[in-house]
Amino acid sequence: MVEKILVTGGAGFIGSHLIDKLVENYEVYSMDNSLPGFGNKRINPLAHQITGDIRRYEDIEFAINNIDFVIHLAAISHVSTCINNPMLAFNVNVQGTVNLLEACRKQGNIKRVIVAASDHIYGKNPAILPVTENDGYKSLSENDVYGMTKAMQAVIAKMYNDFYHVPTVITASGNVYSERQSFPNVIPSFIYNALNNKDLIIHGSGEQTRDFYYISDLVSGYIKCLETPHIEGELFNFGNGGVETSIIKIAELIIKLTNSKSEIKHINDTKLNAMNRMSLDIHKAKVLLNWKPTISLEEGLIMTINEWRKKYENFNDCTNNL
Repeated sequence: MVEKILVTGGAGFIGSHLIDKLVENYEVYSMDNSLPGFGNKRINPLAHQITGDIRRYEDIEFAINNIDFVIHLAAISHVSTCINNPMLAFNVNVQGTVNLLEACRKQGNIKRVIVAASDHIYGKNPAILPVTENDGYKSLSENDVYGMTKAMQAVIAKMYNDFYHVPTVITASGNVYSERQSFPNVIPSFIYNALNNKDLIIHGSGEQTRDFYYISDLVSGYIKCLETPHIEGELFNFGNGGVETSIIKIAELIIKLTNSKSEIKHINDTKLNAMNRMSLDIHKAKVLLNWKPTISLEEGLIMTINEWRKKYENFNDCTNNL
């Protein structure tokens, strides 16, 4: 019998890519709230669609009925949205996660729940890079709204695993990208401007760093979390292998790869820069999951740029389709 898997936030950027892979081997159910402005709202036609909101416990109870596995991606992921609407961020990211795990606890037969946290759980300014899973959930005391909600989400998932025996696996991902990613994320914003020969706008100096890696590598990481035995309660970092990449390097590389006439412009508004530097140690995922990234930064950017070029004939209209 084919096993059934529920993906919350399945119509979003990451969820849509993940479902494209999962439908090869699972009966897939996608739960998404279908609110405008969040995610790309694309869903594989082979997946079952459930319109629901993780803030409503009854929606989750319905969605997990007879489900074997859950991958929990649904979240308010834009830092600016979380800052401007902290109540929404806590209701979705924290209470929504509690609702899901509580429903799984009461159902009692879920084989595994994968909870997608973020590298923001490690705080704004990690003392040592790349950060390891042993660095804990530092942002409980030193981060912004988004980072705090994701850290609380990870702590709650670990508690449900240890205390209530709901089998959970937690992930902390760096900055993943591909052509389906929406604005205001940095890579789609830069590519859009570069293809239109517009200025690439950087908040601050551009020396701030992130752990960028391509979407297919994150998808393979989730599959490993789903199918590797005896990893319940573990936290895994996913990233490009501990390499920091500055925002200004990303801008320069995109201009080069698109042969653009764009220039880089800096503005002083840095309030949304949730962290100054970040890179993730992925040794644990290599050892326990036999996982590692396979797509280089330049290769991933070339694929992303080429997909944009194929998808949009008129780049000035492309924002209407995201």
